[in-house]
Amino acid sequence: LEARLEALGLLYLDAPISGGAARAAFGVEHRREEFEYTRIQVVRSGVNVLPTQRPGSREVMAYFAELSLPLLDETNALPFVHGLDLSISARREEASDYGSETTPKVGFTWELVDGLALRASWGRSFKGPNFQQLLGGAGVSYLTATPAQDPLADNGSTGVLAVAGANPNLGPERAASWTAGLEFAPPWLRGLRAEATYFDIDFGDRVSTPTSALTILRNPLGYESMIIRDPTSEQIAFYTAISPPTGTLPADGVEVIVDQRFVNLSTQRVRGVDASASYAFETELGEFVLNASGSLLLQHSIELTLGATPIDQLDILNGPIDWRARAGVHWHNGPWSAGLSVNFADNYKDNVSTPVRKIGSHRTWDLHLAHD
Repeated sequence: LEARLEALGLLYLDAPISGGAARAAFGVEHRREEFEYTRIQVVRSGVNVLPTQRPGSREVMAYFAELSLPLLDETNALPFVHGLDLSISARREEASDYGSETTPKVGFTWELVDGLALRASWGRSFKGPNFQQLLGGAGVSYLTATPAQDPLADNGSTGVLAVAGANPNLGPERAASWTAGLEFAPPWLRGLRAEATYFDIDFGDRVSTPTSALTILRNPLGYESMIIRDPTSEQIAFYTAISPPTGTLPADGVEVIVDQRFVNLSTQRVRGVDASASYAFETELGEFVLNASGSLLLQHSIELTLGATPIDQLDILNGPIDWRARAGVHWHNGPWSAGLSVNFADNYKDNVSTPVRKIGSHRTWDLHLAHD
């Protein structure tokens, strides 16, 4: 349940800015959120209403402002400065449960010549964990790992207690990001538009779920903080009290606990490039649009704790693929339209299987025909 009250103001300033009038926007937001979670199981023996998770509520106050400054335009352009716009914004958020933060952002667009512009931005962000991540319930299960799944297995197997789901001890996540890109829309070839953007995002305390328990045991480097080997009876009792375990208790009992609940990662770094291009043109048969887009991830790594070994999540099972692309042609004439597109996803590794398998790249095709 969420209630929101927001007030927004706009201010147009006839300030003597070379590129035109400056504009400002400001606002105040008040938000109240409440959460309650109940699980109902229907089984052969009847209906079970499991214990209701601890309900949650929070109130959030936010204050924000933005200033847009057109410094130069075509009326007073300089060599290689056909236009120059600057934007500055800030947001202050105060939450009753996860704290407060002020996050600034600045960006500019520099038009070198008509149809060619460079742009860049830098900013910080702040986001509290949602109630589903905090209070949405957790699951506990018994597993048995083979020596291939756990290199430290004793007596031919390892008894595992795996815990996944919500974590009431989560804190807010923060990030610093910057982007740089270009836009190309030449006036001498109407209908052509292309753009590319490099992005670099450095998350701190990012809320995320690690990979599967068996993958963690097989490749424990970087996941050490999530693994408890030879747990005490008190530790086992603590985790089994979170939720009744599913599965069968391993023959040798619980020899290792893997806590794979939502966690605040120490850091997460994501870098990459997004690019797209399109060209629209008219013919006697109707309008055609050619388009292509692609996304190349250069880095997607995490550190669970400060100073831990970075974990590369690119091109593995349940991780992001480094290269994706899409291209197509679309046609429109009166009430009729049609299109054909191809999607490409690069190869990746199934690092859960034994031995590790390579999953090849694949393509899918989309075809549509419509009449309005």
